[in-house]
Amino acid sequence: MLALLVLLLAPPWGVRHDPIFAGDPTPGTVALTPGELAAVGWLHFAGQPGPDGHQCTVTLLTARVALTAGHCFAAGVDGFEVSVGPDGTAPLATAAVVDAALHPHDDVALVLLDQPLDAALPAFSPLPLAITPPEGLLGHTLTAVGYGHQGDGVAAGRRFADLNVGCVEPAFLLLDSPRQALCKGDSGGPLLMLDPVLQRPAVVAIEVGGNRDCPDLADTPEAIEVWLATQKDWMLRVDRVRLWIEAEAARLEGRGLGALCGGLSERGRCDGEILRWCAGVLPLERDCRLEGATCGATATGPDCVPPALCAADEGVTCEGAILRRCRGGRVETVDCAAAGQTCTPGVSDCVPVCYARSVAEAVPVATGGARFRGGCAAAGGGAALGWGWALLAFSLRRRRRRARPGRPPRG
Repeated sequence: MLALLVLLLAPPWGVRHDPIFAGDPTPGTVALTPGELAAVGWLHFAGQPGPDGHQCTVTLLTARVALTAGHCFAAGVDGFEVSVGPDGTAPLATAAVVDAALHPHDDVALVLLDQPLDAALPAFSPLPLAITPPEGLLGHTLTAVGYGHQGDGVAAGRRFADLNVGCVEPAFLLLDSPRQALCKGDSGGPLLMLDPVLQRPAVVAIEVGGNRDCPDLADTPEAIEVWLATQKDWMLRVDRVRLWIEAEAARLEGRGLGALCGGLSERGRCDGEILRWCAGVLPLERDCRLEGATCGATATGPDCVPPALCAADEGVTCEGAILRRCRGGRVETVDCAAAGQTCTPGVSDCVPVCYARSVAEAVPVATGGARFRGGCAAAGGGAALGWGWALLAFSLRRRRRRARPGRPPRG
């Protein structure tokens, strides 16, 4: 089985290096883009990116600010570097730690790098802090990420574990799994959820503690099964320290909160139907189209605006092939052209183009019906239909002539 060695230390356990058990090389429950994968890295001694120098896992909140666990700096903050990439011995990019902020009470820290890492990572996409509170996550499966090495000392690089939320506490989430678990060595690594508000993966907690006695890869399957059944992994909720994280990240970079977001303000702006705003230190966005809404101005600033209310008797309007109708009290817009159809005034659904043409070409007849030129017939059907109406009209004319009083029938 795969194993990932990480440093996971939180009171009352001590510092030890052990493997995270049965880690996977690719994400599981929470899918990540290549740019989001590049936002998870590892903290190590300067010049020692391999297993001997590995200390903790970090999450890049910006190109220069990384989030990790506070106990990773029990011996001080000097002499560290942060590297990124899937291979724990061959970093794609490395930067030196030049400053750090440690929370006075909680096991969380931020580090400032001497240079931004996004220059070497074209697809780099920082991971945001979750906005959705974790109270509703009980029983859900989330994805943890960490670095380390195999039990035999061979570097394994970045690994993932899908863990179940077994308990939600005011400060922690307690996780377990019948197949995987975290051990010392993964401290500071992110626990990821798909945030329904942000509509993307986000950090809901960081790894800070676990069972002191992690199994060895050489242990019997029975011993490993017993250990997994009793293992609990402790994750510090980021919503508990969110304000501190945002303020310290801004202080470390020596800029205002909005400046960290590339000029975006907390109020935000609309770029087409994309709503973009700054949440603390992170630039965030929402695609309003996914909510059936449009991005527009509101009393509190730009936001995703739901369709306007309407009355069922407002009827149907057409703007070319765009149909607008009232459904469930909301104005609904349908692009008929996307289905190869078109919009006809007064008809509440998209219709075939040939039907719309027939309606447009309808002419009255003596019986009060409608005569259509062409219609939806196959090739040649329009001419046949025209001859049929001509014969019918000729027959009616002859009958009328025979029915006129005082006129003898022709011989």
